[in-house]
Amino acid sequence: MCRVAMLLLVFLPAYACGRGVMSDPRRVRLDLVPSTDFPIRRSIGFQVVTQGEPRDVQLLKDGEPLTALAGPEYRYVWDGQNDGEGTYRFSATARSPSGEVVSSNVVAVLIDRTPPEAVSYAPAPGPDPALASKGFKIAFSEPMLPESVSPSAVTATCRGALVPVGLELSSDRQSLAVTLLAHCGGTYTLQLSETLTDLAGNALRLPLESPVWQRIVVPPGPVKSLSSRAGTNAIRLQWIPPDDGGDPPSSYVVRRIGDPLVGQFLAVGLSSFFWGDSTPATFSLDIGNSGESVWFRSPFVVDSFLADGVPLAVTVSAVNLAGEGPTVATAELVPVFHGQPRAFQSAVALDSGKVLIVGGFGPTHDSTICPEGCDQLLPASVYDPATGTSSATKGGERLRRGPVAARLADGRVLVAGGMLAEGAPMFPFFQIGSAAAQIYDPATDSFSDTGSLLGPVSRAKAVSLPDGRVLVLPTTPPGTPGLPFVQIYEPANGTFVQGPGVPSFMGGAVALLPSGKVLLAGTDIGDLRRAVLFDPGPAGARQFAVTDTGSMQTHHAFGTATVLLDGRVLIAGEASAELYDPAQGTFTDAGPLVAPRQGHTATLLPENGRVLLAGGTLDGQKSGEVFDLALGSLYFLDLQYPRSSHTATRLTGKAILFLGGDCNPGPGTCPDEIYPLP
Repeated sequence: MCRVAMLLLVFLPAYACGRGVMSDPRRVRLDLVPSTDFPIRRSIGFQVVTQGEPRDVQLLKDGEPLTALAGPEYRYVWDGQNDGEGTYRFSATARSPSGEVVSSNVVAVLIDRTPPEAVSYAPAPGPDPALASKGFKIAFSEPMLPESVSPSAVTATCRGALVPVGLELSSDRQSLAVTLLAHCGGTYTLQLSETLTDLAGNALRLPLESPVWQRIVVPPGPVKSLSSRAGTNAIRLQWIPPDDGGDPPSSYVVRRIGDPLVGQFLAVGLSSFFWGDSTPATFSLDIGNSGESVWFRSPFVVDSFLADGVPLAVTVSAVNLAGEGPTVATAELVPVFHGQPRAFQSAVALDSGKVLIVGGFGPTHDSTICPEGCDQLLPASVYDPATGTSSATKGGERLRRGPVAARLADGRVLVAGGMLAEGAPMFPFFQIGSAAAQIYDPATDSFSDTGSLLGPVSRAKAVSLPDGRVLVLPTTPPGTPGLPFVQIYEPANGTFVQGPGVPSFMGGAVALLPSGKVLLAGTDIGDLRRAVLFDPGPAGARQFAVTDTGSMQTHHAFGTATVLLDGRVLIAGEASAELYDPAQGTFTDAGPLVAPRQGHTATLLPENGRVLLAGGTLDGQKSGEVFDLALGSLYFLDLQYPRSSHTATRLTGKAILFLGGDCNPGPGTCPDEIYPLP
């Protein structure tokens, strides 16, 4: 029979004669009244309500006499145990005192012995995410008895723990809404009870397996361990994602207290940017005075930039498919500003003792460029240590971020690659690299174009070879597209030629050996201990070779390689240093560093053969150290602005020019600094 069964009650009042209220006892009226309006499984009671003086009252089933009824109540209980499922029509007849036959209304009774079933669930069980706030809806094969919907009819569990629910039967009695009265993110299971029945009293046929939703999403909890720090030109926020066990955040929202929404950035793939931080679950964000994230610039937009010396506080909240979690506020912060900061620049010492600074970007508040604050690519300048001032070049250069710069044999400087912003000084974080190359001539203080690279590079490494050629080594982050081969610039004809393929991990170290070969250490992302030698061959011959030269004792990601006075190479980074001997092709341990460091610089001090390692420490402590071959790390020193990912240029006399970089531990781009050597 049909699963969806309905009780049809057909009341057909019959009169022997006339209409209206009957006061004549000779006129008879019959009303057949069932004991229930619902379908039945077995039995049902009837009562014939009479008016007048009926005689010979009978109950009929499908038009055939079933039984005689005795007054004055005229009651009967029909047992349909031996009857099959289906609809049966009952009525009553009687005779009036005048002998006329009077019939009652017809009552249709449905016998239903088929158990109801849960035919569907919304949302559908399985791995797809669903919102806990929406609850569940269960559709049944037929209407259900409202009285059977009790608190025990449906049990919900989340990760094995009971979750209280609210139940509401729909107006058609054929679907049940399950509301979660407490939220828990994770796997949910619904267990239905046989106490749920259809209108006939048939118990629910339970599913073979209880439905399971593997990813019920609730709004995330508050972020944990939120810390904040004001620094130069920026503030730094750092936190740990919520640990409530729910669906992980898909983004975070940062708001300035008292202001509208400040910005939002995606959480996918983000982790702490501090060098050496081994906690991938820690998220960090820099808000610079440009009003953008230093590291996650693309998805993060701020409605107004920071102001020098103006206090502010912000809130951080996590967001997932279910909505936004509670906010957590920082203490009041006061950022400070130091002139025009610059990042991702290159610096080259000129024959005059001055320093060419080219490329890089920094914040601007020029409303004609960017009304709400943004970053702009900065023009080239020349620093004069005699006056302690910088002056702009006479122009002609292409504004770019992360170019390579290398001195040519005649004192000019090759500037190549980087990321350009043609026609727009505002600089987004991610851009396509450039293949453009130029020559800076100190005599004219201007730039001119030269032959282009064979393909774009950014933040590559350049080595000036003894014969005047310049080697450009690709350095690409893991998993990103790039050029897997060397490019060699030939000044004689102003063109680049292609060399062999080499490992190109950006965290490796490169050094020009006295032999003219180039050491590449830790540039293979598949084996950070691997080292190779690149042989550029004689000028003009274009005969190149790449050979393995052993393995380092350990890896030194984002370390440095410095050629010492005796021709050996000091490789320093992370927690230790080691020496490469080109004559033997071997690496030996050189001892621990005073402090672990990455993204630092290494400067050879030819006066004594020592090496100054500057910056790159996580906490800014012991930000510099002097390494002596015989004694290991001789002593440590502190920079005025501890930094990483900066440039260091030896000046005439006993001083080093440190430019840009990320301030550690304070956020932001560090001011320039002249460091006098001891």
